[in-house]
Amino acid sequence: MKISYYLKSTSSKGPRPIFCRICYNGNKVKVYINEFIKPAHWSSRRQRAIENRSFPQHPEFNERINTIDNFIRTTFRRMELESGLNPPDPKKLQEAISSKLRPLVMKAGERGEFIKFFKKMIDDSKTGIRTNHRTGHAIHINTIKTYSTIYNNVLLYEKEKNIALKFTDFDLNFYNEFNEWLIKEKNYSNNSLGKHIQIIKLVLNEALELGITTSMKFKNKRFIVIKEQTDAIYLTEKEIEEIYQLDLSKHKKLDKTRDLFVLGCKTGLRFGDFKNIQPSEIKDSFIMIRQAKTGEPVTVPIHPTVKKIIDKYNGILPKAKVNQVTNRELKEIAAMIPSLNEEVELSITKGGKKARQTFKKNELISTHTARRSFCSNEYLAGTPSLSIMAISGHKTEKAFLRYIKVKSIDHAKIIQRSWEDKKS
Repeated sequence: MKISYYLKSTSSKGPRPIFCRICYNGNKVKVYINEFIKPAHWSSRRQRAIENRSFPQHPEFNERINTIDNFIRTTFRRMELESGLNPPDPKKLQEAISSKLRPLVMKAGERGEFIKFFKKMIDDSKTGIRTNHRTGHAIHINTIKTYSTIYNNVLLYEKEKNIALKFTDFDLNFYNEFNEWLIKEKNYSNNSLGKHIQIIKLVLNEALELGITTSMKFKNKRFIVIKEQTDAIYLTEKEIEEIYQLDLSKHKKLDKTRDLFVLGCKTGLRFGDFKNIQPSEIKDSFIMIRQAKTGEPVTVPIHPTVKKIIDKYNGILPKAKVNQVTNRELKEIAAMIPSLNEEVELSITKGGKKARQTFKKNELISTHTARRSFCSNEYLAGTPSLSIMAISGHKTEKAFLRYIKVKSIDHAKIIQRSWEDKKS
């Protein structure tokens, strides 16, 4: 028996699915193995990922291929023994392997095929069978939660419309009707609509790449992911310092929450990262961690304020409460700062209508405010965007500039400062 691995030929420039061909006694069996990789990272000769720095996940990736290879050989031997040392039937061998590697088997055009495939994607993401095709790492739990929310909404949409979606149903009619339903029934914002379409397109693309469907209707240029730049707040350096200097001796339960938040404001790390910093990740003047969301390593310089916080806890930072509780406590802390009682006006398109609402700044603070504050303040201080992006994880400067929240007056001050620098 010979097992060979190949990349599926597609017009996509991104990661391609891998399939194996099992040859024995004149029989050929083809099975997709639920792994993806970019052609630049694949060695056709070795039939494994290239082992170099351009694809740092190659050890884990190749180990998964080896595990699959062992499973196929074990399955083949088992079936050979069960048949009295006769070669397995090709169709039965394919079914036995696919039931493990791709347990979802559907006939083209089957009613409800989309929701079945979507559910399979979620289950495989939870168990680790399905990984991030860019990094090779496990799908983040928050991403899985997003999948589940959108899956449940599609299920509800099917129930209310009395339909069972097939892959061929995802055309412009579906796009318009589903968005209208999300607006009228869910009162969602434009960005929530966009997130639903983004994930639906992800599911459809994966089904297309795996050969489960051939429908390209969702590739229509009008089947777009809506994105609206939203208003959001950040804290100035002065406001962060006010929070840090706040006397919480009578509010001990808030003390640790405050310290971790300020640490986030000075490191730019996501809540999921700064809440779990280990002593071994604090080295000399840097925090060196692997980001939970992306799996990418990042090195953050330790700000003097962060050094004080680390020293306060003798190098062992406290564990944060769950995000919901932390956000509630942050609002409680912010309400003690007089300057954060100022009113801010935010606009958002919700339920298809543009609306403006007024809030107190302390009502809008959350764990994510820390990360946004770091990016905005470092940008205002003149730190090169590329250096900030190395910590924030933004891939393009365009995306980064959309993320930071700097007022027009602040941009004007930056230009004034550059004029003064040129004079000096």
